[in-house]
Amino acid sequence: MKKVFNLSLLMAALVMIGFASCKPNEPKNVGVTGVTVSPTTLQLKVGATSKITATVAPNNATNKKVTWASSNTKVATVDASGNVKAIAVGTADITVTTEDGKKPATCKVTVTESNTPPVKGKCDLFFFVYVGKTQDSKHLYQLLLVDQGMLKDGKIVKNGKGYSFLISSNEPTSDTDFTPKSGYGTYKASENADVMTWINSGEAGAFVRDIEDNKWVGQKTLFVSGDLVIEANKIAFKGEDDNGTKYDIVFEGSYKVKDGRRTPFDLEPKEKTTINMSYDKGSVTMGKVIKDSKVIFFQSEIKDSWLMLVAFFVGKDDTKLTPGIYNVTDNMQKNTIYKSTGVDNEGKLDPSFYAKIENQYVTQAYFFDNGTAAVTDNKIEFNVTSHFGSTLKLTYTGDMTPKQGAPAYLGLKVKETANRADLIKAIR
Repeated sequence: MKKVFNLSLLMAALVMIGFASCKPNEPKNVGVTGVTVSPTTLQLKVGATSKITATVAPNNATNKKVTWASSNTKVATVDASGNVKAIAVGTADITVTTEDGKKPATCKVTVTESNTPPVKGKCDLFFFVYVGKTQDSKHLYQLLLVDQGMLKDGKIVKNGKGYSFLISSNEPTSDTDFTPKSGYGTYKASENADVMTWINSGEAGAFVRDIEDNKWVGQKTLFVSGDLVIEANKIAFKGEDDNGTKYDIVFEGSYKVKDGRRTPFDLEPKEKTTINMSYDKGSVTMGKVIKDSKVIFFQSEIKDSWLMLVAFFVGKDDTKLTPGIYNVTDNMQKNTIYKSTGVDNEGKLDPSFYAKIENQYVTQAYFFDNGTAAVTDNKIEFNVTSHFGSTLKLTYTGDMTPKQGAPAYLGLKVKETANRADLIKAIR
């Protein structure tokens, strides 16, 4: 009887729930039957903006959410609110699509030439460097033109604009002459870095940007089209940026193409110095076993924009940074500190190093080459010589309790790519 009674109660409860869920006044879902746009055609000058309005039918549709898309973003772009921006001469279909029912409507956009007069002027050549050979055997070069009068003795002495181009050309003439073989001629815009093109995709491709007090300032304005003519004693560009502004700039004079490839130790000053710094905040992090030894990272706090990241090696069964004397070497054996190999091809710093950090990137570094560190239970005293011979006397006193996971600044990178090597030295 008890089981029957419980079953009856359950059935009664289900019936009550069923009645409760059947509310006679519950609103019904109203589906979308279509969408229209206003205007249906639009004519814009390059660089101009406008708004397209979408109206979903019926007016009381439950879900009126829509998405916007452009059939050709090189001609015109559109944001999530229907705001259109004209990029280059041509046509593009701006389509709005309802989330409910996937109903579309289209506005045809025609973009014509801008009335903005071109930026014309003479330039100086700040640098023209060979970046290197890519994995698919393309040879890249970087050149930077600046407004005439900004340079003196090869250095920036006046504010103005810089015009940067990353180009794909032929291999250098020789190991000492980095001028590209048969590299004179007209370079066309390309996204694929084909030979005899300038790259118009990505932040590192081609842009104009202000230079003030020997630093880049403001946002980059990207070039999207045009011809870059490179000759023995002349470099000229006639083209357009993504705001529709035209450019007609030229450099005339003799020049040499230099080797701009990064070396692993470009970030370290060659002038020898002695650095003394003490830290009382930092962290010890357990790493993996490598060559029968376990790596343990020590990372200091950032103090006066500088931090150190050091890779220690202990016994593979050790659970902490054991006291003792550690020698800087590259053999990755117990009681050693890893000797840094500098910056790799991806711009990452190889521990161990003492580096200056600005906006999460490295602008200067000293790479451990030889020396020692004396470790106790609550103190590390570094007496290390860097790659170019500077002396690093760095001390940490504090907590040595090991943690799990990677140090925060492992894989720290250089912000500028190799093709900006000269620029790093002169405009930072």
